[in-house]
Amino acid sequence: MPDDAPQQPEVLEPITTAPSRPTIATGSGGAGTEGTQAEAGRSVVNQWMNELTGQGAAAGIRVPTEAEVTQVVTMFPDVPRESIILALQRSPDIEHAVETLLGSAR
Repeated sequence: MPDDAPQQPEVLEPITTAPSRPTIATGSGGAGTEGTQAEAGRSVVNQWMNELTGQGAAAGIRVPTEAEVTQVVTMFPDVPRESIILALQRSPDIEHAVETLLGSAR
């Protein structure tokens, strides 16, 4: 390769075990990831806005209060906070979430 040719930086692709999303074709005829990245960003923002406005409950996910999370975290100090939040989100009330966590500890 000649020394005066411009050098292209090497582009590294992240390795992930998550299932890949289909790419959206760009106007140049190639497949691009800009569309899927923007779509994923909108999805996260939409989910966050739904939780803030209380519309998350319409999707079947309950948004637990910080008081509920704190109460259950003090009951189960060895369980990761994320697991507690997931149990609270999937349960109709705090009692069912505690039952779920007790059942998973067996």
